[in-house]
Amino acid sequence: MREDVDLILTHQNPYPAFVLNRHIDVLNLNTAAQDVGAFISGGKAPKHANLLRQIFDPEDLRPIIDNWGEVARRLHDEIAAAPGNAVARDLLEELLSYPDVPAEWRHAAIGADSKPVLIIDFRSPAGNLRFFETITTFAAPLSVTLDELRIDCAYPADDLTTAVCRRLAAGEMTSGGHVAHP
Repeated sequence: MREDVDLILTHQNPYPAFVLNRHIDVLNLNTAAQDVGAFISGGKAPKHANLLRQIFDPEDLRPIIDNWGEVARRLHDEIAAAPGNAVARDLLEELLSYPDVPAEWRHAAIGADSKPVLIIDFRSPAGNLRFFETITTFAAPLSVTLDELRIDCAYPADDLTTAVCRRLAAGEMTSGGHVAHP
């Protein structure tokens, strides 16, 4: 299965893809995820291995997500929808303790403001990059480990994002947004 997962990651290039466990820890990522991540963060490595912590922590990706409130609320709803999972419950408590997370999220109805497709809007040196995501899971897995894997694939939601992803993959741009010179 490792080869199959690697195949998905490779074929997702030039667009980002992440292999996640059920707690949203990043286990692997493709080249595009590395390139886009470096581009939007100015080359700064993520502070956390957990994607949710990256999004909620004001010292990680949060400052470069233009629609952070919408993204964080959707992720909050996904975690809150699994009240029987103690690890998820503890993670949710941690996420809600970060600065400027609305207190009313502790008691909000799940999915009250949910849209069918969530666009994540990242600030970048080239302008805002907009992605929507799909999650791939494995049907009828034969192992508990495989059952807990998710592949999160990000797709461009506009022409600018498509162009930037392709230019990054071709080595035509650097993490600072500058044109690369051979």
